[in-house]
Amino acid sequence: MQAVLALVGVLLGSLVSTGTAMLLYRRQQRDFRDAERRVRDAAATFRIQDLIASLIGLERRPDELREIAEARRNRLNKSMDGLPPEPEQATLDDWYRRHKDLLLAFETASMDLSSEPLRARLERVRRALDYHSGPWDQARQPESVTRRIVCRHALECVGAYRRGDSLPTEPERFTETVGFVDDWIWQMEEQDRYMKEERAKRRTAPPKKPDMA
Repeated sequence: MQAVLALVGVLLGSLVSTGTAMLLYRRQQRDFRDAERRVRDAAATFRIQDLIASLIGLERRPDELREIAEARRNRLNKSMDGLPPEPEQATLDDWYRRHKDLLLAFETASMDLSSEPLRARLERVRRALDYHSGPWDQARQPESVTRRIVCRHALECVGAYRRGDSLPTEPERFTETVGFVDDWIWQMEEQDRYMKEERAKRRTAPPKKPDMA
């Protein structure tokens, strides 16, 4: 009987040891994943802050001053004489290339973030930077103004996340700017849908009968 009890004790001890080892292993794995996530988040947010600083530091689009002057004179029905000169196409292409490269790097770095709310907020920033024609067409808000508004808010959000704080409330001008972008995209999509429908109607319409008169 004593031998049986001893065997049971050994088995129970073995089970307890195995269970403890498994719990310890799982805890170590969880701690390792958490540490890995923190390292990845730190690297991503540092990279994003650097990219935002580069976007803020990017000069005006080369044709922006001319575009603003044209819009103002159109509104006041004034002559177009004496407008700022048009930039060379190579200069304009270079600006768009650098802008596009920064946005692609910004989008890529944002994908490494573990926080879904922060990723969603930064995606709103990216859309406003990418579709800057929206605020201009909707409210004559220049690209440089749109960029400054959304990039400043992006810095606030990333800074809060790095400190462990909640994301800040969207400023009114940020919400307004993103709204311009959303409305513009919707209008472009509706226009595209309408044009596709019209082309489909023309393709399926019966041929016109020749005029016999």
